[in-house]
Amino acid sequence: CVAAHCARATRRDATATALDGAYSVCYVNGFQTQPDEAEEWLTSRAHLLLRDSKGEPEPDPDWPDEYILDPSSAENRESILSIIGPAIDGCARSGFEAVEIGNLDTWTRFDRINPKGAQALARAYGIAP
Repeated sequence: CVAAHCARATRRDATATALDGAYSVCYVNGFQTQPDEAEEWLTSRAHLLLRDSKGEPEPDPDWPDEYILDPSSAENRESILSIIGPAIDGCARSGFEAVEIGNLDTWTRFDRINPKGAQALARAYGIAP
């Protein structure tokens, strides 16, 4: 393609700003914690984290500095949405054209996640029928 006619697209974390001149997609981790927010989740939001068989917060084995959110109850989903929702809203304020809710498949990788709860959270994010 000729550079002047090529569409540029980029994906950036919700903490970044959109790239001028590109179709910018904002990444928000909707089903796991962000690495730089792990401590906050472990201390003040620990009740929203999935627990392993020993009762400890469940990390993602592929991303050990990210913990799995527990969308099993309506109360948890409401609390998670009250935390993640403002990040999604911030994407628009930062100039992004689209939002990618990351780790939608988390419920398929952890047996302790209630599939109906995960699907309800996805619907709350506006990404599932």
